[in-house]
Amino acid sequence: MGVDASERTWMEWVLVELQQDDDSTGAVLPARNLEAELPELLTRGRARDAHALVVVTGPGSLTGIRIAVAACLGAGTARGIPVYGVGALEVAAFAVPNGEVVAVRPAGRGGLWVGRYRHRDGALDELDPPVRTDEHSWRPLQDAVVARIPEPPPPGSGPPSSAPRPLALAARFAVTRDPLDVDVLDPATGRRIDSRL
Repeated sequence: MGVDASERTWMEWVLVELQQDDDSTGAVLPARNLEAELPELLTRGRARDAHALVVVTGPGSLTGIRIAVAACLGAGTARGIPVYGVGALEVAAFAVPNGEVVAVRPAGRGGLWVGRYRHRDGALDELDPPVRTDEHSWRPLQDAVVARIPEPPPPGSGPPSSAPRPLALAARFAVTRDPLDVDVLDPATGRRIDSRL
C-alpha cells in the first residue's frame, strides 16, 4: 500500500498488487483530517492484508509527511510488516515513461525542489540529487522532459483512470530497496542520511 501525504491539500493512497501491472484500488482524500483518516485507512478493508507499506518521505508538507510516516511506521510495527520510503520527486519522475526526466515540485515561498532521474523498466536512477532552487530563476535544460506531481482528480469525482498513477509505480520500485529506519531520515528533505556520521 502506498501513501502520499506530501501535498498540503490532498492525500493519495493506492493499494498495489506487486505481481500485476496495475494498481487495484486507490483514492484521493482531502488532507484536512489527515491525522484521523490515515490510521483508519491503514486498518480497514484490503489494506489490512497489505504485506508492506510505502510512504512518501518528502520533500513536501512537513506536517503531512510526519503524520504519514508516523502512522505507517506504527501500523508496520504493530502488524510486523516492512515500511518503505520513496521520495516525492521520485513519484513525479514515474509520471514519465522510460527516459531521462527532471522532476519538479513546489517548495513554498517561491522555491522549487528539482531532481534529475533516469526511469527505465520500472527502475529509477538518481542522476542529480534533489536541490531547492528559486522558481523564478530556474530553467530546465534544453530538451529536458519535466515532470511535476500530477494533480489527482478531485475527491468524489468518479473512478480513477485505468492508467497506473505514479504513486503505484513508485511503490513497486520502493519495495526493491531497504525498508525505512527512522533514525536515518533527514527531517528537512526526507532523504536517507548516513547515521554513522
